[in-house]
Parts: sequence; structure tokens; C-alpha cells
Amino acid sequence: MIGSKKTAQAAAFSEASLEFLKTAGKQRNPEWLEQNDAKYQLLIRLPLLTLADSLKKELAVEADEYHFPTKGIGRIKKPAHKVGLDGAQFKDWISYIATVGSLRTCGIQVFRTQPSAAAKFFC
Repeated sequence: MIGSKKTAQAAAFSEASLEFLKTAGKQRNPEWLEQNDAKYQLLIRLPLLTLADSLKKELAVEADEYHFPTKGIGRIKKPAHKVGLDGAQFKDWISYIATVGSLRTCGIQVFRTQPSAAAKFFC
């Protein structure tokens, strides 16, 4: 659990979050994320954990069979086989997926669009 309403508000995605993802998506240095871990934790991981916790709480009654995982949440490092010709080491987007057994998956994807950002919910 993340904590109070004040913590949730402080841990919201912001323009800085989107700029961080935009910058991450251009990085070729595999150590870049380690060097920027404090910003990553504050701008990406904490807001995503807050979102996951909020979804779990808000949907507890309606979606009690859903699993809202937090292990590995907010990973932006690309696997080696996904590093393209441009050499970018990190994704410029994040997603979050809730599951019901092996039958159904729902999630939210936050992605950068020109010139702003959007979120998409899917089931």
C-alpha cells in the first residue's frame, strides 16, 4: 500500500514523467537508468505503484478476482533482443496489466504522443 491521499497526489504522473520517458527512449548508454535512478523512482515507478494500489482499492468489490501485480512494475529497460537499429536501450512508454487467472487481461498503457501524452485502458 502506498499510503495517504496526499502521497497519492504527490506521486501522480506529470509533464516531468513524460519528459523522462521521452529522454529515456533516446538513450544508448545502458548505464543511463542507473545514473538516473532517483528521477526514475520519483517520476515513473512511484506514480505507477500508486496507480496500481488505487486500482486495487477502487476495484476491490467489482473485480475481486483480479490480480494487480507490482513485481517488476515500471520496467523501461528493453531486453537485448529488442534494442533496435537506433540502439535505444529504454522504452519511451510504460504499461500496467491486471489479470484474471489465464483467461482475461486488462491494463493501462501510458504513452507519449506528439506533442502530449495519452493513456489507454484495455481488456
